[in-house]
Amino acid sequence: ENLGLVHNISHSPPTTIVMLLSFFFSLCGVKQILGFGSIGKALAKRLKPFEVEITGVRNGKWSEEDLSIVDKTATHGEGLDKALESAHALIVCCPLNCQTRELVNSDFIDKARKGLMVINVARGPVCSLDAITSGLSSGQLGGFATDVFWREPFLSLSEDPSRLMDGVGQLHRLRDEIGANVILTPHVGGVTDLSYQTMAQIFARNVVEFFSLQDSNGEERWWRTSGEGCVVPPP
Repeated sequence: ENLGLVHNISHSPPTTIVMLLSFFFSLCGVKQILGFGSIGKALAKRLKPFEVEITGVRNGKWSEEDLSIVDKTATHGEGLDKALESAHALIVCCPLNCQTRELVNSDFIDKARKGLMVINVARGPVCSLDAITSGLSSGQLGGFATDVFWREPFLSLSEDPSRLMDGVGQLHRLRDEIGANVILTPHVGGVTDLSYQTMAQIFARNVVEFFSLQDSNGEERWWRTSGEGCVVPPP
């Protein structure tokens, strides 16, 4: 249990980082994936062969395909607390918005099984920095791994020499002073030939769709004026 962790994830799965996470956290028994979009599903598929128990957490509907790659499901309002009691590792994959900002806070961590490993593969502020450092200091958290931070891009060292604005300084101090299980990696998992190719394809499809007369359901585009066929940009 005294592992140094490697850590979220690129936003163009599958990636090398996802596979690294799958390997390291195959050593734990029960995984909880908080946020089950494309990244969460890519991760669950890679964890499945290691015969771990996976709980997927999302507020949206579950498709048959999604249900086939998890053992249990929960929502942010139902079943989450119970799932936390038995989870060895929490992998955060949800988007950052007003509902998820500091979702992983002190109350959240206190409800979890002691020694929980947290991996943030979403955005830095989904996890409360104070809660993470407090959990590592008390031993409630067994480790924290991330490649996303509380301020990106980083300030220069002349502006923030102690690296406190992005959270790196606080996490490094805990690692050095109490031997906390912390590993930080640069947020560059999406800088690959595959992800760039996918980005280009998505961009091209969006451009074609924007200038098409009708959407995929045959409905006239709402941003086109009738008669003249002029494109009016969306507000």
